[in-house]
Amino acid sequence: MKKLLLLSVLIAGQLYSQTTVVEYYFKEMLPGKGISEYLIFDDKEAYYFDDVDDKYDDIKKINTDYDISRGGEKLYSNMDSRKTLFWLTPYPMTREHLLFIDNIPAINWKINKETKVILGYRCQKAAGEFRGRKYNVWFTKDIPTSFGPWKWSGLPGLILEVEDLSKSFTFTATKIVKNSEVVIPPQVKTFITKAKEENKLGDLKLYYERLEKILQEVQDRMRAKIPKDAKIVEKAPSVREMWRERSFEWEDPKVVLKGYIKRKDE
Repeated sequence: MKKLLLLSVLIAGQLYSQTTVVEYYFKEMLPGKGISEYLIFDDKEAYYFDDVDDKYDDIKKINTDYDISRGGEKLYSNMDSRKTLFWLTPYPMTREHLLFIDNIPAINWKINKETKVILGYRCQKAAGEFRGRKYNVWFTKDIPTSFGPWKWSGLPGLILEVEDLSKSFTFTATKIVKNSEVVIPPQVKTFITKAKEENKLGDLKLYYERLEKILQEVQDRMRAKIPKDAKIVEKAPSVREMWRERSFEWEDPKVVLKGYIKRKDE
């Protein structure tokens, strides 16, 4: 009996350690179609990334041809440092990819009794706030992991859907492949290890400051081209309003007003 129990435990552990791949559909409030983003995880680590150029429709193809220098945000984390994300992204206005270490603040999730089914999985609703935005999310205990899309985590089950309450964007799981042969591309860990060994880590605060300055300059140039007698039907949202993160824990709360950052000339 003891041998049978031990065998059952070992089998369960092996099944849980198998890789799971989740495809999410990410849609912003801006006109146009959304893109696919992917989460690859097992019981030890997770990697989240987009499909680079919306060219591929098969995760195996993306994985085989993976080029770490292409695409947008890439996030790696492991269970040894769950609140620390290794964030790989191109530096604003350059082609150089840098590694940033992002220490994620804990999200105070409020779980309620509302449920619904997503991709055949019974999900439960939870609400939380993260870096200036409020969210409703749906997670399933049927897949027992604390991971989720992008930077959301900390629930007793995989997060399958995320909705920003301001309707700026949504994430919805469209496919789940359990016991997948797909693995986290080895280039990811190589890039992280090399960046740490060579001490080539980006400053997260300076990155966001530079990004905001560049995007604000672009918006100002576009605004300057509008004829003076033109009728403005709808004012363009602030640069931060279009970001997934509208405020950060290192910022002065007196300056951050409801997700809008006062400019020096205001």
